[in-house]
Amino acid sequence: MTTISFTGSQIMFIGVRRSNGGIAEAWVDGVKVSDLDQYASTTQSARRMYVRNFGATGPHTLQIRVTNRRAIQSTGFQTGIDGFVILR
Repeated sequence: MTTISFTGSQIMFIGVRRSNGGIAEAWVDGVKVSDLDQYASTTQSARRMYVRNFGATGPHTLQIRVTNRRAIQSTGFQTGIDGFVILR
């Protein structure tokens, strides 16, 4: 699990998609908001995996949780994080 606490109006999670990519979960402020399928037939770095616009600047927490689940086509359960972009 990766947790980032920030103050801003928008956050973007940038991840890796690949043939052994798994499914992670995005949680914002303690609430699950999305499943993040990181499977792709070829490796794709620096992909926008999740975006959340809050409308106004404020304090928030984003968690990316590993689930040990995968898409049927995937050969594994990998979860990759390239970075986060925060707009204030």
